[in-house]
This record gives sequence, structure tokens and C-alpha cells, in this order.
Amino acid sequence: MTMFEWIKSKLRVAEPAARAAAGESGEATRSRMLGQTEAFHDEGAVEQARQHCLALLRLFPNDARALCLMAEIAADARQTEEGLQWAQRAAAADPRAASPHYLAGRMLQAEGRLTQAESSYRAALTLAPDHARTHTNLGCVLHMQGKLDVALA
Repeated sequence: MTMFEWIKSKLRVAEPAARAAAGESGEATRSRMLGQTEAFHDEGAVEQARQHCLALLRLFPNDARALCLMAEIAADARQTEEGLQWAQRAAAADPRAASPHYLAGRMLQAEGRLTQAESSYRAALTLAPDHARTHTNLGCVLHMQGKLDVALA
């Protein structure tokens, strides 16, 4: 990364916080920052996404979507323990959201902690019974545990 790109990335993080300080509505700031963080993440700019999301969480510390994004960013960087902590915070911030449980299941599955992954996927399905990826991943975990009869049910 060139010095210009680095400075530009720092300004992109600071700009929404400055808007918030200047009186922009909280929801507008939150929405803009989430959009920018998701764009960085989708582009594969992991460090920019991480820094932007941390700036967002400084303004909105219990934002479940931002906490889930931090879990995804950590998972993408293969930092599963950190990702699990972010997912747990997201689940606490929004107990009705399935995403934190799904994300925790993915990370637990990647670490081979299959019993815990199964529990996380089942918790996600309780909240979002039609989520196809959760069904698929739960089926894989059950298969890996030798629970073929349950996986096929």
C-alpha cells in the first residue's frame, strides 16, 4: 500500500465520525458506515474493513450488524477465537438474530469443534428456520460426526 492509499484509508475512516460529530443523524451515520465497511469487506480490503468497523463500533458499541461484520472479518483472517468473541457480543446485542449463531457455527466447524458447531447451527435455525446455508452446514457437521441418519432427516 502506498502512503497515499494509507492516508486515504485513514480519511475514509475519519470522515463518518466527523459527520457524526457535526450533527449528522445517528442512523444516517450508522447506515453510511455500515455500507462503507461492507464495501471494504466485499472488496477484500480486510484491514480497511476492520478499521472502519472499529470506528463504527466506537460510535455504536452494541450494533449487532457491525459486531457480526467484525466476526466475519476475523473469520476471513482465520482468527477464529477473536471471531467467536465478536459473534458472542453480536448475539448478546440482538438475541433474535440468527447471523451470530451461524457465524459462530462456521468458525467452530473450521476448528473441528463439531459438537459446538452443531449447537450454534441449531440455535441459528431456531431463529431463521429457512436459512439454506445453515441447513447445509448443519448437514455437513452431522455427516462429519457420523450422524448420517440425523443429517438425512
